[in-house]
Amino acid sequence: MKVETLLEHKAFLPYKEEISARSKKELLSVYAMCEKKDWNFHNLKILLAKMIKYNVPPPWCTRIQKSKEVFKNDSSSLASYQNRYGRNKGKELWKSKTKQTTVTKEKYIAKHGKAAWKKLCNSKASIDEASFIRRYGKKEGKKKRQEYLTKWRKVVKARGGWNNGLSLESFVERHGEDEGYKKWNKRRRNQRKRFSKKWFKEKHGNKWSKEWDKYCQHMANNSAKANKVNSSTYSKKSQKLFWSIMKKTKLLKESVEFAECKGEKIFKLEEYRSLGGGHWFAVDFAYEKKIIEFDGYYWHNLDRVKVKDKIKTKVLKNAGYQLLRIPEKEYDDNPLDTISKCVKFLLEQQ
Repeated sequence: MKVETLLEHKAFLPYKEEISARSKKELLSVYAMCEKKDWNFHNLKILLAKMIKYNVPPPWCTRIQKSKEVFKNDSSSLASYQNRYGRNKGKELWKSKTKQTTVTKEKYIAKHGKAAWKKLCNSKASIDEASFIRRYGKKEGKKKRQEYLTKWRKVVKARGGWNNGLSLESFVERHGEDEGYKKWNKRRRNQRKRFSKKWFKEKHGNKWSKEWDKYCQHMANNSAKANKVNSSTYSKKSQKLFWSIMKKTKLLKESVEFAECKGEKIFKLEEYRSLGGGHWFAVDFAYEKKIIEFDGYYWHNLDRVKVKDKIKTKVLKNAGYQLLRIPEKEYDDNPLDTISKCVKFLLEQQ
């Protein structure tokens, strides 16, 4: 993996021009460590972006490993900050964070008064019916809760749907960057344990394999539906290419499928699963029996993704599809030639 490829990641782009040679070397070493230990490099991008920003002294691998294995869920203590960002910068950041986030009851009352504190506590109370009754009495409490729910439903509908608040972004928004990540990661680990193979074996005994397959299929179906509706994992650059192709070929929107036009096409092919690819996969651009895949710098250079790409290519060809892969670099270097290449591929007779 080249460091230039890593720096194309969204989290690192703001520091792409100012990153030091030392930080480049350390970033590559962390990536290599994650591959070796099978750690998810993406989960470290927020922390690594900050380490680039503050030009944290080496060795970064030791800092990351200590953060994961020694400090674990502790991301707020002085020692944790100094481990991540160095002795001096860590202490500076910790002091700044503590000053901004620490609000005690005494401090709040001294600044705003007891009435404001009571009002704040009421506003943070639970939204269940019992809580409303406790605050306003039985009759008024039920009425106020119903008014709240009616207003809440209107807001949800206006926003286009309900966010259950379980995404990393939601946790960060509610608790701040460090505490939010800490809480989100704790919940994610608990969920992973709750629905692991080990858990299924303990719960279902000899029938665990069948139940595990049913669960995996259920989750795959939900994931495929979400991908079809949201199409949230595509790159904007790929969509720019696809709209250019549409303009050149004058294909009807009804005849193609890509993220910003009807959503990506989903495949559930048994061969893909049997070869270790998973329960389903999506393709970037589909027209009749022709597929165009846009291979981004970062994601498609990961070893595990390269393996899945090979499986996907084999399975699609065996299913009678023609496949054209467009590396992101090829499009960046020669956008017009790339568009022409795609147009020719789509329009030529099989």
